Amino acid sequence: MASSRGGSDSSTTFNDQPWLLSDDNKAGCEAWNNWNLLNVTCMNWRRIRNWLSVIAFTGIVAVLVSAWIVGGALVAPANRVVGPAPLDFPASTVEITSASGAKLIAWHLTVPDSNATAILLHPIRGDRRDMLSRARMLNAHGYSTLLVDLQAHGESAGEKI
Repeated sequence: MASSRGGSDSSTTFNDQPWLLSDDNKAGCEAWNNWNLLNVTCMNWRRIRNWLSVIAFTGIVAVLVSAWIVGGALVAPANRVVGPAPLDFPASTVEITSASGAKLIAWHLTVPDSNATAILLHPIRGDRRDMLSRARMLNAHGYSTLLVDLQAHGESAGEKI
């Protein structure tokens, strides 16, 4: 009778010693099958490897396409009509032209005897109305304020953020 682990019995076969793998791929797969860790054949291993490659490639492509779509949505313009300044915030609407020719729209409120002007910039995809509460607080403390719509936000021109 063959020993299950080692031994010098001449009748010992690959089936009895699954940890011995030969250079022959088929014999190696048979050894794994006989070991009963995974009940698959060599052909199944190749199919599994091929399918895993296809799944990994598809996953990578899906991540890249998703990143492209989300990135496009993030840089899309966030233009909207803002309108005039609120009645309790008597600011004048100003237009600022940059060196590149882009026109930015802003509200400017000058406080008499002010020594400084605070420039307030809104968060991404917002507009100058988002900074009204800060502007009111700064005006109450004696600062003039300039609330700017960034490029492609609010009423400022632009195709991409």
